[in-house]
Amino acid sequence: MSPEELNRAIEFLIQHQAQFSVHLDQLAGRMDQLAGRMDQLADRVDQVASVVGVVSLQIGQVAEHVDQVSLRIDQLTANQERDREWSHAQIEIHSRRLEEHDEARRQHQQAQSDFRREMRAMREQSLHDAEEGRKRHEEAIARLDRMLEKLTDRKN
Repeated sequence: MSPEELNRAIEFLIQHQAQFSVHLDQLAGRMDQLAGRMDQLADRVDQVASVVGVVSLQIGQVAEHVDQVSLRIDQLTANQERDREWSHAQIEIHSRRLEEHDEARRQHQQAQSDFRREMRAMREQSLHDAEEGRKRHEEAIARLDRMLEKLTDRKN
């Protein structure tokens, strides 16, 4: 995964976490509203004490709703914790991968540098060897010319 992809993934996780936090704050606000409604309901129960059957039914329904909301809050809290742990694990994995990538890149750059140095040395050696070969060739030609001259002088 490239650093840009990793950054996008991390940015996505951060945005997701922020949205989740906003939703949790909204849910807390709704819970505050629900708490206010519960207070109003208690006042109404005092006012209509004569209708105990109806009020009992309403209280039962509200209690069930509160239980459902509490269960949902527990689920959301568990999900948030799971997501947080997953995010931390992903960040750790990607951080390790980045470190490995950086090390591999450093080793590759070092290998390239070593290769270039060796190639320059080989080029210089090749140029030197070619120059030495050229000199030996010229010397051999000069010797052959001298030998040819001696042979032609003998025939004359």
